[in-house]
Amino acid sequence: MAVITVIGLGSMGLGMALSLRRAGHRVIGCDLREGAADALVAIGGEAGEPAEAAAQSDIVVSVV
Repeated sequence: MAVITVIGLGSMGLGMALSLRRAGHRVIGCDLREGAADALVAIGGEAGEPAEAAAQSDIVVSVV
């Protein structure tokens, strides 16, 4: 499975990140808002900083 970073965890980005995680991918979520990645982390995803996360990812999705 791919390592995917999702930058922007608003309603659209978070939904995408959760779906990708449920599909079995390693997902790293990035957002400026504190706690924005909590739901992703709760199902086994990760929270990270955009530059660091992108450097270790196969795919980067930016939802702005």
